[in-house]
Amino acid sequence: MLKRILVVDGDDNFRRSLRIELEEKGYLVEEVSSYLEAEKTLANRSFDYVLIDIEPILQEGIELAEFIMLAYPETNVAFMSSYNYSEFYSDTFLMSKTPFFVKPFDVLELTKILSSLEIIEH
Repeated sequence: MLKRILVVDGDDNFRRSLRIELEEKGYLVEEVSSYLEAEKTLANRSFDYVLIDIEPILQEGIELAEFIMLAYPETNVAFMSSYNYSEFYSDTFLMSKTPFFVKPFDVLELTKILSSLEIIEH
């Protein structure tokens, strides 16, 4: 069965290009441009992974990840950003346990990490 990924990113061009690359790797991908859209989409469909751009509002991205982990514990979460926030927040439980990708990143590396993820215990 194909794995389903939800990409949450406000940058239309990046989101679309990431969707295309992930679909070429065999994933089923949906994309949304906001955290609110992500919550609505998750309420209607299940996903194996959610990739969250934590810009421009870091705290809202973290809150979305926490919401997903509580409401949809079978869904894995990964962060992405143009800035390496993981250096600043690695001491928090969520950031230390959640994969973090700095844009631009290698989609092959992303897919390797996604395929090896285990559900994080909440």
